[in-house]
Amino acid sequence: MNGARNILVIAGPSEAGKSTTVRIIAQMLIQYADDPNDPSVPYPKTDYQNSTSKIAREREILTRIKINGQYVGLASMGDNVRYIKEKTFSKLETEWHCDYIVCCCREKGSTRTYIEDSYSNRVYKWYPLPKMSTFNEIKEKEFEIANTIVQDLIIQLFPIRKYIICDTNEPNKGKSDSLLKIFEYMEHRYSKYRTFLDTDFICVGDKDVYAEYDINGIKIAILTLGDDVKQYHEHLDRAATTFCADLILCASQKDYRNKTNDHISCISSNYGYRVVWGRNPYVDTHLLPIELNLFPDAFAHEVDILMHGLYGLFLI
Repeated sequence: MNGARNILVIAGPSEAGKSTTVRIIAQMLIQYADDPNDPSVPYPKTDYQNSTSKIAREREILTRIKINGQYVGLASMGDNVRYIKEKTFSKLETEWHCDYIVCCCREKGSTRTYIEDSYSNRVYKWYPLPKMSTFNEIKEKEFEIANTIVQDLIIQLFPIRKYIICDTNEPNKGKSDSLLKIFEYMEHRYSKYRTFLDTDFICVGDKDVYAEYDINGIKIAILTLGDDVKQYHEHLDRAATTFCADLILCASQKDYRNKTNDHISCISSNYGYRVVWGRNPYVDTHLLPIELNLFPDAFAHEVDILMHGLYGLFLI
């Protein structure tokens, strides 16, 4: 392929949050990567070391992430036309052969003019990012634009529609609670579409649930249990075979990777599911410390992005 298939451009004035928005997008996309630990494309891969700007060297990213066999390139520096020419497009297109590029530029001036003159036929969409007046408004707008771009990418990156999203983490890290929050959202919005509910789990506790929803032909199953017990496997099997769910939401412990996660992988290979091994994207990150507490139910927001991008359904 000659050049990126689609280019997604964030346009805004100086200090509007363009670079931060690109970093948020990269953080969101990592969980969909074919191999998040691929040493050939470390995150963040900064290639602005020759910049004279200390801020640029420390905060800007130039990276690519392989998702479903396709490369998404991300470039956060957009205020200098030389960088856009020599780094954003030269590196991401010519050297790294990215299929999609997420970049940014000023709302007007030489950087936008260069993209319009050179790549207008491949710009998928312009995403305006105005300069907000308060800190909270800035953060909300950054996440709004990031969510929109991730949704637009998901639609293009994932033509298949069968997914398992598994929140995998250490014991007592809130996996069941994050799925119970999703269950609450589903009940609030789609309770009339629920076709099955099981809350009778032996020797586990009284809060776990398994629920099935058929929303106008789109089938979603939720299993909040995350321990390797017989009922866990039975409900996963039911979701994939009897219910034939389009989307299965579940959890597993890292300590049980040879059991629960192997079982999920078997379901994936036998019944054509793509597995997203997810975690709360804003936990244990030093890259976005100021966003840590914006979304206490961040995993639900990630599921909301996927549901809307793939199925046109809103969770939140």
